[in-house]
Amino acid sequence: MQGLTLAPKPLGFWISMATYSGGDISTTGVGIVAKDLGTAAELLFNFFNLEDQFEENEYSKMAWKNMEEIISVFDESLGDYDQTSTYKFWELEPRTSDHNAKEIEEEDLMNPIESVELGRRMFKNFDSELKRLGVGI
Repeated sequence: MQGLTLAPKPLGFWISMATYSGGDISTTGVGIVAKDLGTAAELLFNFFNLEDQFEENEYSKMAWKNMEEIISVFDESLGDYDQTSTYKFWELEPRTSDHNAKEIEEEDLMNPIESVELGRRMFKNFDSELKRLGVGI
């Protein structure tokens, strides 16, 4: 009798960013679904038009340990810009079970209804995790 092989599940992350630059503040919520941390990093860098730095620094060859490391390198890559950023992130369960999924979407956190709708659309446990953690988006 053959054993069942469980397919790997994609990873899911919600990142809340607040950026201050030149007297302006922007807040963004980013949802990422990817098969692994390397793909998540590539999606993040490409989404924010940092694909050149991603390739030049050979980040695609890195063995990423966790999302905290990705955020740290991402923030360092923004060093050429005159801005200060703060990040929070959570690992969540994607709605899709497609291991090869590659998805990234953003919403301005100043639009709370749209931000929550994005989180709910991408992640099964978006509401329960935020409630459990006692945090806002």
